[in-house]
Amino acid sequence: MAEEEVNVISHLLDVEHSASGMISGAQLEADKRVAFARVKADEEYKKQSDQIVSECESMYAVKTAEIVQKHDDLIAQHKSEFENTPEDRQSFNRLLELTLFSA
Repeated sequence: MAEEEVNVISHLLDVEHSASGMISGAQLEADKRVAFARVKADEEYKKQSDQIVSECESMYAVKTAEIVQKHDDLIAQHKSEFENTPEDRQSFNRLLELTLFSA
């Protein structure tokens, strides 16, 4: 009977050793799959973030060009208005006299 118990215990130890090897193999496979999934996810994230950054930079360039053009147009408009305003030296001189010499 003792020999039979030893055989059973030996068989159980073999099964446990085999199960331990299977668990180790499964853990290695899981680690490989997780690493592969992480690499793929990182690549997809990088791709999408690069696309978003590119779109934002394009929109920035367009908006900047629009603002610069509006600014240049306003400056030209004000310059034109200023240059086309007639000089009224008599009124200016009267204003100076009133301002400076009337106390």
